[in-house]
Amino acid sequence: RIIKKSFFLLPTICIVNALSLNSYASEKTDLPKICLVLDKGGKDDRSFNQSAYEGFIKAQKELKISQESKYVTVTNDNQSQDFIRSFSGGNCGLVIAVGFNNAYSVGKIAKKYPNQKFALVDSTIDEPNIRSISFQEHEGSFLVGAIAAMKSKSGNVGFIGGMEIPLIKRFGLGFKAGAKYINPKIKVTET
Repeated sequence: RIIKKSFFLLPTICIVNALSLNSYASEKTDLPKICLVLDKGGKDDRSFNQSAYEGFIKAQKELKISQESKYVTVTNDNQSQDFIRSFSGGNCGLVIAVGFNNAYSVGKIAKKYPNQKFALVDSTIDEPNIRSISFQEHEGSFLVGAIAAMKSKSGNVGFIGGMEIPLIKRFGLGFKAGAKYINPKIKVTET
């Protein structure tokens, strides 16, 4: 759990620092406003969204960002564009969108707001005002697969991905590679 939190807290804090947000702060306040758009899982999903939210709260406490910074959670596909568009009108120094479900909206809206700075987590879009943040998720799942193979007494291990999307497939491939690295004859069941 600590590794998972650190996995996202550090990049979140680094994003805020790396983009030199003080240059985007308004004349009235010296502190930039950050707007975070969480994916459907919400701030309590025990995964990427929760880590992003916790990093956001930590940044509000420890970094020089506006206390007017805010976050929202997308609950349906239509909200993604609405939230990102509403944050892109100049009130936010940086709009951070978490999750591949927000990628289309960020890509579309970033073109209409070329002066707005965006950070997109878990997807890659090549636009000058978007910083894409992706992870080598297969590396962590390789280790988990290796540990599973070491602990297996039956020569069988399983991976439950939950969704048929490229991200989860990469997790699965890493898991399988880790298990096979330890025991080339191990049976890996995936769903």
